[in-house]
Amino acid sequence: MLFIVYGLIAINVVVYILPFLIQFPGVSSSFLNFLALGWKENEAIADGEFYRLITAGFLHSDVMHLGFNMLSLYSLGTGLLRNGLYTPVQFGVIYLSSLLSGSLFSFLFNKNPSVGASGAIFGLFGAYTAWAVLTGNISALGSVAINIVFLAFITLTIQNIDNWGHAGGFVAGFAIGVFYLLNSGVRI
Repeated sequence: MLFIVYGLIAINVVVYILPFLIQFPGVSSSFLNFLALGWKENEAIADGEFYRLITAGFLHSDVMHLGFNMLSLYSLGTGLLRNGLYTPVQFGVIYLSSLLSGSLFSFLFNKNPSVGASGAIFGLFGAYTAWAVLTGNISALGSVAINIVFLAFITLTIQNIDNWGHAGGFVAGFAIGVFYLLNSGVRI
């Protein structure tokens, strides 16, 4: 059941270390040049490089960025799956849809390049929030409130965070979470 979480973490880690192991044709050994091949860059996307809406979600700017996102993915992912809130397939749909939605929001509202899995991770948080709201679970709602305050503090105090990507991921995760929960007969 947790294979999807471990698989996503492995993909993100492998993509991060790839430019240190392989010399790509036409690309200098610079890590920044590797990132530039797949980061969310509005001009390139507008010119038809739509793959960047996905690849940006698997690239990270440094070890701290990767580590924080993978710790968040592990924590949220294992919680959602171990507690049976969503099936592994639903989890995968939420993750990938949130990643894409985060990139689309970023494309529409943020002119700067961006990378990271946080749009998808915010989508998982949105799905957890959907469950907490629909079930009225007081403990979970308290946890959501604390996390929202913490995340607001971080996103408003640290520079170069793509808040539009986070918002897009959260919106998709919440909406898809509500859809799955209502169609599973969750008691409201």
